[in-house]
Amino acid sequence: MNLGIVKSALKKHAEAERCYYTAILHRRKYPDCFYNLGNLYLDIKQYDRAIEAWTNATKLRPTHTNAWTNMALVHDSLEQYDKSIAVAKQGLKHLPGESQLYFSIANAYGKLSRYAESAEHFEKAIALKPTKAQYYANYGVLYHRWGKLDKAELMYMKALQLNPDEPNLKENLAMLQRKKTQ
Repeated sequence: MNLGIVKSALKKHAEAERCYYTAILHRRKYPDCFYNLGNLYLDIKQYDRAIEAWTNATKLRPTHTNAWTNMALVHDSLEQYDKSIAVAKQGLKHLPGESQLYFSIANAYGKLSRYAESAEHFEKAIALKPTKAQYYANYGVLYHRWGKLDKAELMYMKALQLNPDEPNLKENLAMLQRKKTQ
C-alpha cells in the first residue's frame, strides 16, 4: 500500500492502482487500502470509483472519518447535495461527534436554500469544534445569502478572530458592510 501512495504522489496512476489492488489482495480487511485507492480515483476524477472504494473502507471500518467526509465532499462538488447529506448522515450514525460531517450537511443544505436546516447543522458543528474558523465563515455566508446581515457579520467577525489572515473572509465582510450601508 505504501508503494501505491508513493506512485500516486508521483502521478503514476496506473502503477499506483496496481499497487493498491495488490495490497487489497493481501490485506482484504484493511480499510486504508480502499481509502487510498479512493483518493487515487479522486485524483484522476473517477468519482464513482472513488466513492465505491471509500464505501468499502467504511464497510470495513464504519468509523473511518476521512472516507465518510470524502464521500460527502465529492457528492457536494458534483452538486449532488441530497446524496452528500445522506452520506454524511449515515456517517454520523457511526461518528456522532464528528464536526466535519455536520459541517458537510450544513453546506449542502445551504446550497439547497434550506437555510434553517443548514443553520441547525452549523450550530452542531461549531458546538463540537468552536475554534474552527471555516465553520463560522461558511455560517456567515449562509446568513448572508439568507439576508440575515447582522448575523452574517457576527459570524464573519468570529471567523476573523480565529483566522485574521483569511483574505476571502475580509472580502466577504467588506462586501456585507457595503451592502448594509446602502
